[in-house]
Amino acid sequence: MNMLESSDNPNGPNKDLTNFMEQFCLTKVIYEATRTTNCSSTLLDIVLTSHPERLATSGNRQVGISDHDLIFVVKKQKLPRPKATTIDFRSIKNLDQNAFLSDLRNVPWNSSYIFENIDDIWSHWSGLFKQVLDEHAPVKRIQLRNNQ
Repeated sequence: MNMLESSDNPNGPNKDLTNFMEQFCLTKVIYEATRTTNCSSTLLDIVLTSHPERLATSGNRQVGISDHDLIFVVKKQKLPRPKATTIDFRSIKNLDQNAFLSDLRNVPWNSSYIFENIDDIWSHWSGLFKQVLDEHAPVKRIQLRNNQ
């Protein structure tokens, strides 16, 4: 499966392997020919990775004992720690459904009709509902650590 992208390979990279790489989101990290003869050069020895940012460098070296080059990949020693994700959510752990519905019934919903603009009416309704909701289901914030 020749993966060389050059004039030496008129057919281009192998289609089956290219489709496989696209399907599994893999990236090729060796780009130069790994087998060189007098009449051809091919890229037969490849390294595929799903996280190329985790690699420091990669390449190939001629060792002289074979027509195949030695390929290498150097992995980064220390990866940056991903930032924690903050999530805001409403805690309904101690929600008393009857008290919540009772407070919603006692909200003066018709007080919003003093406004003429529908956006102002909606804003007033949502403010009244949010006050009741904050009392019964308070907003809590947690931080999730990302895996490295």
